[in-house]
Amino acid sequence: MSRKAFSKAYMWLIIGAGGIISSVSLYDFTTSSPGPTDLHFIILALIAIVLGPCLIVRIPRLTSQITVSDTFIFLTILLYGGEAAVLLAALEALCSSLRFCRKPITILFNSAMMACATFLTSWTLSFCFGSTLEITRNGYSPTLIVALCLMALVQYIANSGLVAVGAALKLERPVLQTWSKHYLWTSITYVAGASAAGIIARLVNTIGFYSVIVTTPIIAIIFLTYRTYRENIEAAATQAKQAEHHAEELSLYIAGRRQAEKERDQLLIREQQARAEAEAANRMKDDFLAMVSHELRTPLTPILGWIAMLRAGGLDRITAARALESIERAAKHQDRIINDLLDVSRIIKGKLHLEITQINLTQVIETSLEIVRPAAEAKNILINCEYPLEAPFVSADSARLKQVMWNVLSNAVKFTPIGGRIDVQMKPDGSYAQIQVRDTGIGISADFLPHVFERFRQAHTSNNQALGGLGLGLALVRYVAEMHGGTVRADSSGLGHGSTFTIKLPLLTAHQYSPGFKNLHLITNDRIARSSDRAVKELPQLRAQRGR
Repeated sequence: MSRKAFSKAYMWLIIGAGGIISSVSLYDFTTSSPGPTDLHFIILALIAIVLGPCLIVRIPRLTSQITVSDTFIFLTILLYGGEAAVLLAALEALCSSLRFCRKPITILFNSAMMACATFLTSWTLSFCFGSTLEITRNGYSPTLIVALCLMALVQYIANSGLVAVGAALKLERPVLQTWSKHYLWTSITYVAGASAAGIIARLVNTIGFYSVIVTTPIIAIIFLTYRTYRENIEAAATQAKQAEHHAEELSLYIAGRRQAEKERDQLLIREQQARAEAEAANRMKDDFLAMVSHELRTPLTPILGWIAMLRAGGLDRITAARALESIERAAKHQDRIINDLLDVSRIIKGKLHLEITQINLTQVIETSLEIVRPAAEAKNILINCEYPLEAPFVSADSARLKQVMWNVLSNAVKFTPIGGRIDVQMKPDGSYAQIQVRDTGIGISADFLPHVFERFRQAHTSNNQALGGLGLGLALVRYVAEMHGGTVRADSSGLGHGSTFTIKLPLLTAHQYSPGFKNLHLITNDRIARSSDRAVKELPQLRAQRGR
């Protein structure tokens, strides 16, 4: 199971535990006999819910936050017991999360986490000191000091620990490292909150409930001061980084004045870079050979296995037919890999030839769709097609054009999850026919998008590693489209947002469209000549890439 799946399972576990604790606390609180303090509890709850989300300190690089509401939760434990504090903590966390988060699972997790932490705190106090309502009624005593420290410690450990586990699973980092980096410094807020709650509880027992309203502005001022202090620390850290950056620039300037040293350093750097590039090229060559060997060997496994079973005999007719289908499918897969490698070799040598005819684009797309449709139906993927009323014609190699469409469509099916959707739209765009294939798949990251049509380039995701491939399909799509005088472009809003591939091919004009094909062959041969010239110019670069 992946870390992401563990993270979701952990969040749902905390949500379930928090829901049970909140339900039991609500039952115990509502079944208890009402008293004159019910109105006071409502006022305290409103202060916590309204004031808590306004006075927050965000934890750097995370969506978590520290609020002043911990003081009111501690005060509720001391004045009204654990059940009331659990309900207030869950409700306040729910309201606070709604201000900075829109994911339901995160909102429920924050609320449940606060309910669990508050329950552990109130249960620990009850286990050690009995009723929490009696802790502050005996005045300031060593028992009260110990109880306040224990309350702050348990709430801090439970709260920060539950959040740190969830954050560590989400960031894929060790729990202890995440906790010490992002939550260790928050302990001071719990100590201050528990101390303030103890003082206010004593004032309530001595003077009356409305002393809470008098002390609330003082708490707000202290918290705002702490937040300002935290912001100043972050600003000072930013200024320190800027100072380091300026110091580095100054060092570079001084180094530039020393010309002799600079030349020697540059010579050393170039030598190191050349060695690193040579080592990287050697590693890429080894990786490519390993990848090709694996891709060529994979179809051989079912072929050899079924052949051995067929030769041994004993297979019934149905199993034998299935064996032949499996052998044929594996052989076709291996044939496709070898053809792709040969096509890349022909492109590098400038020997990829086209058999040009007048092609109906609608028929090409439909033929390619028929090939990928079984795979799409197996994944319950909906394919929607839109064509113009009048079928467009282009001058192209029918087999190569089907290869282009098949590569784009098969990629869309491969990287679209079960139950997804693929939209195929063809429409005229000036003197070109535009074909768009839009899917709801895993998408393409922004850093990999410029390299999507390069040979042997694959995005490093668990999905494409599981599905295999040599990274040649889209490279062939680009070269074949350009040899036909067209273009191809890939667009994506990022991972998880699907991708769109747009292919443009020049349409036949009225005087070109004729059964004779004479003018058509001249135009196409000229196109091939231009593409071949470009391929020859790129030959040294392509050979260098192949060597890597």
